Amino acid sequence: MSQVIRIEDVWKYYDGRAVVKGISLSVNKNERFVIIGPSGSGKSTMLRMMNMLVRPDKGRVFFKDVELTSPGVNPIEYRKKIGIVFQHYNLFLHMTVLKNVMFGLVKVKGMSQELAKKRAMSALESVRIGKNLWDKYPSQLSGGEQQRVAIARALAMEPEVMLFDEPTSALDPELTGEVLEVMKELARGGMTMVVVTHELGFAASVGSRIAFIDSGELVEEGTPKEVLFSPKKDRTRAFLEKMWELYKIEPEW
Repeated sequence: MSQVIRIEDVWKYYDGRAVVKGISLSVNKNERFVIIGPSGSGKSTMLRMMNMLVRPDKGRVFFKDVELTSPGVNPIEYRKKIGIVFQHYNLFLHMTVLKNVMFGLVKVKGMSQELAKKRAMSALESVRIGKNLWDKYPSQLSGGEQQRVAIARALAMEPEVMLFDEPTSALDPELTGEVLEVMKELARGGMTMVVVTHELGFAASVGSRIAFIDSGELVEEGTPKEVLFSPKKDRTRAFLEKMWELYKIEPEW
């Protein structure tokens, strides 16, 4: 399989404290790579290094064969190919749903208003945001609807990879299901995805590979069956026991 994203021995420090400690991993085309771990373990920081929203203090980041950490490379050009959806929707509150999705197409890709509108409408339909919502403002939408608009905005740019940074953590269970179903449809369509999440059900059913990160370190990596149901490391097992307890599922080990 061809690699799309690769990080090599990346480190990140805040106030002298390492929050990501020498992690190396790669994401292949059409893969659904899921990152799990406790809060504050460095998952989101590592994810944002994949499209250089956060620049590592040490180590290298590659998109295909291009080193994004090289001094001669402008990472902004490559962010067009690496979409990201955040925990908080980051929609423009003064713009309608349709205008939110059109914005990047016009400002970043230089599309005409007419073409951008067609692309935006198609993206919104793909995440089940109907025409009745296109002229509404974010404050008039539910949290699940806002997050699906944020996904549509990223999809409209036609990225090669989608990064999701805990996209359901701010939502109640019913709205979480709406967003996860859209993500599952993207996965079924072959979208290359990297997802930071606490949703173990999603990780088990959709993930092709799982990484468990704790205290800024990559503890364990493998298939969902290997990591979620037969973890080799005691730290992974301890974390999962608490998580499965929330789901009322008895682990096999």
